[in-house]
This record gives sequence, C-alpha cells and structure tokens, in this order.
Amino acid sequence: MNPSTRRYLPVVAVVALLLVAVYYGQPDRMTGSAAGAGCAGSEGQLLTENELGPVESGHMDAVRAVANFDTDAFKAGDSESLEDLRLAVEELGGVALPALMEEITINGCGPVNAASVIELLEFVGELPEFDNQVRTVILSGLIEAAVVAFDSGGDLQASPLGDKADAPSPANDLSAGELVDASPEQQRQFECAGRSLDLVQGWAASSKAELEVILEKTEEALAALEDGDPTAGELVELLAELAPEDEEWAKTFEQMAANSGLHKDAQGTACEAAVERGSELSALREDINSVTSASVSVCVIEASIDWEDSSYADWGLKSNEESVRLAAISAFADVGDAEDISSLLTHLFSVHDPNGISASESERNATIAIIAGMVKDSETDPSELLIGALDLASAMGPDGQDWLAELDQGIPDWEVEVDDK
Repeated sequence: MNPSTRRYLPVVAVVALLLVAVYYGQPDRMTGSAAGAGCAGSEGQLLTENELGPVESGHMDAVRAVANFDTDAFKAGDSESLEDLRLAVEELGGVALPALMEEITINGCGPVNAASVIELLEFVGELPEFDNQVRTVILSGLIEAAVVAFDSGGDLQASPLGDKADAPSPANDLSAGELVDASPEQQRQFECAGRSLDLVQGWAASSKAELEVILEKTEEALAALEDGDPTAGELVELLAELAPEDEEWAKTFEQMAANSGLHKDAQGTACEAAVERGSELSALREDINSVTSASVSVCVIEASIDWEDSSYADWGLKSNEESVRLAAISAFADVGDAEDISSLLTHLFSVHDPNGISASESERNATIAIIAGMVKDSETDPSELLIGALDLASAMGPDGQDWLAELDQGIPDWEVEVDDK
C-alpha cells in the first residue's frame, strides 16, 4: 500500500464511524426514548407532565377517546364501543393516571362522557401501587372540577321564591344543581360534579386520602366563591360529612351559619352541622334578629326544642317565610304550654296580608292541631285558655268563623257558638 494512502486511513476510519453514529442516532431510530417516540399518537411521545407523572400522547389519546365518545359515530361504525374504549384505559393500568388527571384538570366535566373519566380515575387510583398522597392529588383536582361545573349553570338560576334579604344575586335562592330551563348538557355537568364530590367524600371518609388536606382544599374553594354562590351548599355539605365532630369544627360551622355572604342553604347546612357537633348556637342566639336565612331560622327553632325554650318558636311564628312558621308551630308541640296559646290563636286568625305574614291553610290546620294538644294537656278549662278566640275570629271576618268552627271541632270539651255566614 502506498505510504501516503496509509497516512489517511485513520482519518477515513473516524469519518466512517461518525457517519454510522449519525445514521443510527436519528430520532426515529432511538426506540424507547421520548425524543424518538415516532409519529404523533404513539405512547412514547411526551406531551407534558403533571403532579402524577409524565403524560404520554398514546395514553392521552386513549383517555380522550373515552371522554369524547360519540354515540352516533359508534352506531355508524366509525368508533369502538364505550366499553372497549374504557377497557383500553383500564388495561394501561397505573401509567394512564397522569393522562386521566390531565383530562380532568384541563376539561373537567365539560366533555360529554366526563363521568366515565371520573370512574376510570377511581378504578386506576385504587390500584395497590398508589398511596393516599396520590389519591389526595386526584381529589384536589376533582374538587376544582366540581366547582367549575356547578358554577357553569349560574346564568340559568333564578329566584322564584326564598328570602329577599338573603339574596345578593338571583342565584342565591337555588341550590347548585337546581336549574331553571336547564339544558341536558348543563344537567349532565351538574351530575358529573356531584359524582366528583361523591368520590371525594368516599375516599376521604374511608382513609384512602389525606383528610386534613381535603378539608383545607374544600375550605379554600368555599372562600373563593362569590357571595350567594349556590355551589357553597355543595361544599359545606361535603365539609359536614367529613369534618371531625369536635368543638373546633362546631365553632367553624356556626361561623359559617352566621355568614350572610354564604348561600342560604349553605348557611342552613352549616347550622345543622354545628348542632350535630354539640353547639348550642350561642353566637346566633345572641343576635337572633340578624338571622335572615330561612334555613338557619328553621335550624335554630328545631334546636331550641333541646333547650326547652319556646321563645324561639314564638320568634319564628312572626317570620315572613312559611317554612320558618311551620317549624315554629311544630316546635310548640314540644316546648309550648298554655301560655303560648294566645300567640297561636293570633296566628290562626291572622288576616291575609300580601305585604306581610299570611298564614297558609296548612299552617292554620297545623296550628289547630297544636292548640288542641295544649288544651288537652292542660288542667285549665278550655274556655279560659281560648278566651280570645271569638274576638279574633270576628276580626278576621267570614273566614274567621270557618276557622273557629274547625277549632271547635278539634277540641271536643270546648263549646262555642259559631256565627253563620
């Protein structure tokens, strides 16, 4: 071999090795790496990463096929069945969890089949390889998704009834999920949100997640709501189910009950939760006239039975809300005595007032039943206990005579002459 040629052999060898390295080092030949995952849609292509790990395109595609399942496309033969699509995700096992979480984080309850995604989250999240910390991350995302879904129907919520003073916005008189003219799409989102919170409650209550973190996350979501947002009712109910039954939480719930910025149903739920934890609602009772929520008023009146104090029933009898008045009438059966009969007679024969208190027929019937019970239990002569009934009936007019006759019929030992109309 020519000496000059031999001199260039090392250079030629290096160049050849470099060419081979470049050829085999191209992205489409780097099997198993993120850079060489191949065409879009293959499992190896990294899309993003969240708290639960890397989200690969193939896993994301499988999850979104479930979330966006099209029944018409399936009937036309252009799609697999929903069962098959779900099975494909289940068979992925734990590696599908980041993609499932990503779908809930980005789209929440928006997709047509989001409920199936939540069911898959439950299935995969309960695999033995995952611990409470992982499930807590999942539940935090579900709480956020549920709040967004509940709030999505706010523009349809109306206020056909309820406390005027309780409502900074029309939506304040309906609970989350109660919609006026709701579309099937919006109703579906509400059902999805409810399913989300069911899973939160189920895992947290069964020690499959970190309870303290879930309680904190729920309180944060509650604090972020606007005044009167009906979603508060769902979140307070969740707290009531999960929070420890101790004095600290009793005080927390009573503070919620007194918070006029909360939706009225949320206030009522909080009041009930406080009572269940042993609270005697001292803060609410000190300023009882500031209570404007009907549900809180009912809660206080019902709780007053244990306090053996009829003053709260008497207070409730003067409410503009029928539900509060009915609760008060019912409470008199347990805490009332002969001295309360005069208040009940005044209510029985109250004149209809379109701008004030107007007792309904059901209220008047309930009042007669309570008065009759009090008279029966008393040793005092009925004519003395019912001394004001005739005058009140006369002041009411013709209807008063009708109700006087009903009262007479309900008290066999009382004889009264009823005027014919």
